[in-house]
Amino acid sequence: MKAQQVELIGTSGDGQFSSGLFSTLNSGATGKAGNLSVETDSLVVRSGAEVSAGVFGNGNGGTLAVKAHQVELIGTSGDGTLPSGLFSALNRGATGQVGNLSVDTDSLVVSSGAEISTAVFGNGNGGTLAVKAHQVELIGTSFDDQFSSGLFSALNSGATGNAGNLSVETDSLIVRSGAVVTSGVFGNGNGGTLAVKAHQVELIGTSPDGQYPSSLNTSADIGASGNGGNLLVDTGRLTVADGAQVSTSSFGATSAGDLTINAPQLLIRDRSQIRATSQSGNGGNLIITAPNFLLLRNFSNISTSAGLENAGGDGGNININAGFVLGVPLENSDITANAYRGRGGNINITTNGIYGIQYRPQTTALSDITASSQFGINGTVNLFVPEIDPTAGLTQLPFAIIDPADQIIAGCPADRDARFVVTGRGGIPEYPRQTLLGQVVMQDFRSPDVRSYSAQNIPLPNAPLQERGNFPQIKANVAAALPYSPIVEAKGWVMDKLGNVVLVANQPNFSRSSSSDEVTCGSLKR
Repeated sequence: MKAQQVELIGTSGDGQFSSGLFSTLNSGATGKAGNLSVETDSLVVRSGAEVSAGVFGNGNGGTLAVKAHQVELIGTSGDGTLPSGLFSALNRGATGQVGNLSVDTDSLVVSSGAEISTAVFGNGNGGTLAVKAHQVELIGTSFDDQFSSGLFSALNSGATGNAGNLSVETDSLIVRSGAVVTSGVFGNGNGGTLAVKAHQVELIGTSPDGQYPSSLNTSADIGASGNGGNLLVDTGRLTVADGAQVSTSSFGATSAGDLTINAPQLLIRDRSQIRATSQSGNGGNLIITAPNFLLLRNFSNISTSAGLENAGGDGGNININAGFVLGVPLENSDITANAYRGRGGNINITTNGIYGIQYRPQTTALSDITASSQFGINGTVNLFVPEIDPTAGLTQLPFAIIDPADQIIAGCPADRDARFVVTGRGGIPEYPRQTLLGQVVMQDFRSPDVRSYSAQNIPLPNAPLQERGNFPQIKANVAAALPYSPIVEAKGWVMDKLGNVVLVANQPNFSRSSSSDEVTCGSLKR
């Protein structure tokens, strides 16, 4: 259906039926349920209403697709028994395949116990749940803490098959106050893969009663016959704070899934955890890539522990590649790959530096890195931290060191009347930032010999016109009176008795005695 706005509210008076939009393959029917699509600017589903595609007979469910500018899913029914949400399910007694569910929106808000889920309660495989949005915000639990707000893919108790995969692609994913994104196995089969790709992911806090952490997780519960699914987080920055978790786990005899995190900046603080653990099976492997830094604060930890119920199972391996690994010694934040009766996992850390947290054989009240087994074989811890070579970048000096005295020619001492005097604009500006202007560089400072002039040869301003007009004769007389002195290039300098520098046409004679360093500069002997 297409509409500018769609709002679905509440349940029937007796609370047995939800308001909503439905595509259903009913009990006893065989075939495939139809597809259901909603395209709108705004979709609001609250107070127990739902949009769903379900199978109760023998066949496959149809796809459920929502495309909207804004999607808000809020709360539960008045009695708290029915969550509001978007659902695709293979119900009890049914056989077939759960239909896929997709949400494409700018803004997705799921709060107060509402859900988006694909679930298997019968015999068959779960469908995929795919969310693509600019921003996803999952908030809180129902008023009685019976339902966590979130995104779910589940193979439920008594069901046979595999849980569907769950993917979230967004700029910003915020999960807080006990909300979850999870793929779980409670029946006979394996969990699906949970993949998150985001510019930023924040997991903050727990439910109001402190029982449920805000989390990304895959799990295999007690009674499950298969393994928990793998979990992949690919983000620019991951913050796990105030008791929140990112985890893969197994609460039965099966193994936890692997957990992979790619986040240039990874911050785990205030009793938060990143873990791949099991009760009696093997712990999953944990792979972390944090090119900038990995920071652990205030009783937080990274772990792949196994045998938490004093049982067998080997601890999973931890591989960390980080720019820096940072902790605070007294805050008891740990990196552990421990086991109880099985073998401890191996820890490999490649980094530019480790600060505030260090390897110890057993966990202590300080910030530790351990790979131990209480009654089994300890794992190994390998720390690959580059050492600084103090000789790197140095140049080998030549074997024969040159004596600086052999490179110096004695000159005129500067303390014996030798100096430079700025007398005007020459070839060098007086001030380094000045520019040369179009001025005469060399000027003739010679004083004319006034005794060679004859007053009778030079006409006066008030002389008779006929005398002032005899210019050729006057020119000849002046030329004859001035002595001829051609201008030549200066080739040296000397100093007169007053200490003035005088440029001279002939190069001064510099001589150096073979028996001493005595130097003669012009007419001045040093």
